[in-house]
Amino acid sequence: MGASSSTLSKCLIPQQGILHVDEELKKISECQVIVVNIYVCARPIEAKNGATVPKIEHEYLLLDVKLKSGQHDLIRIKAEKYGSSEAGIHVTRPLKIHDEAESAIMRSSNCGEILMKDLIKTLTDYSPNYQMFSQNCMHYARDTFHKLRQLF
Repeated sequence: MGASSSTLSKCLIPQQGILHVDEELKKISECQVIVVNIYVCARPIEAKNGATVPKIEHEYLLLDVKLKSGQHDLIRIKAEKYGSSEAGIHVTRPLKIHDEAESAIMRSSNCGEILMKDLIKTLTDYSPNYQMFSQNCMHYARDTFHKLRQLF
C-alpha cells in the first residue's frame, strides 16, 4: 500500500523546525570531551501502521564521547533531523544503547578532543527546517558527519 496523497503532500511542504538539545548534555557543556566514534546510521522508516516503507531510510548520527576527566563511562549521543510534528534537529542521549552502530554506513574513530558546547554547536549548526528533497535527515547526517571530520 502506498502513502495517501494527503500524507505525501504534507511531506512535500517545507516545515519550520526547532533545535532540541538534551538537558544532561547541556549540563556538561563546559567539559572537554574525547570523541571516540562518529557514525552515520540508517534505519527503515515505519509507516503509522507499523509497516516499513521500502527503500526509504531515516539517517542520523551516533557519537560516542567520554569526558576527558574520566569521570563517566562512554556517553552516547544521537543527533537527528525530523520532519512532521517533530520537525527539527534533536540532540539527545538515547535511553538504551542498541547495536545500531554496527550497521553504520559511515564511521570515523579516535577523532579528538573538543569542548562539549562546541560539539553541540556543530551538531546544531544546520537549519532545523525540514524539506523532503533538500533539508532532510540524510543531508543533515552526512553534512554534519563531514563537518565533524574536518574539526579533527
